Amino acid sequence: MSTAARSRGALRRAAITPALLLVTACTDLFGPHRTVRPEMQSLRIAYFSTTSGIMQIDGYPADTSFRLGSGQSVPIVITASSGDRENSALYPKYCPVPMRGWAFVCFEFDFGTQNGVDWPDVNGYVAGIGGRIKVWLSGTGYVVLFDLDDMVSRARSALSWPGVTWVELGALPACMEGAYCIVWSQLTRPLYVEVGPPHPGDGVLQVQPGDTLTVLYQQPDGHSLQIQSVIP
Repeated sequence: MSTAARSRGALRRAAITPALLLVTACTDLFGPHRTVRPEMQSLRIAYFSTTSGIMQIDGYPADTSFRLGSGQSVPIVITASSGDRENSALYPKYCPVPMRGWAFVCFEFDFGTQNGVDWPDVNGYVAGIGGRIKVWLSGTGYVVLFDLDDMVSRARSALSWPGVTWVELGALPACMEGAYCIVWSQLTRPLYVEVGPPHPGDGVLQVQPGDTLTVLYQQPDGHSLQIQSVIP
């Protein structure tokens, strides 16, 4: 077993207890907020699937020492060429906690199940807490939430779902030797996505096959930074 796997297993055995620390680390991000406009180096559509109904947008400030404060967000606009337009905002991707060398991925949690449990058995429960399953792999569900309100209690509620044996909040080492170190300035935002006619401003990005997606950010000097991607 790798060192990373052993470390992750040790954290899992006490997953919900350290997760409570996210109450102050992450869950204050979604109160009344004010926008800030750092210079952004790049934007990226990190994940897009109409099957899972999830789009994730990552943003990379030019200054890696940049940190969003409590109640702050970075405004972006997402459009689809078939007519939808959603105003959204980026928030911190990683939430530090006072556990040396560890971080949690905001907006995400994982859960494991007993043998014989499949994703249709729990999908309704995930939808019931406002999430969607991003990946299902060998009895493990990787869930994306679309806001951070009561994130800890919603993740904890998964322990009451049929066949669920453990829950953790997207834990990962802050650094892995020879692999990576977390860039704490990185920003992110998941967004609901579905195939259908446009309903601008409803918080769901409606798309059609062949659409061009555009993510737009206005830099502090007034210039625009954008990325585009075409849906197959």
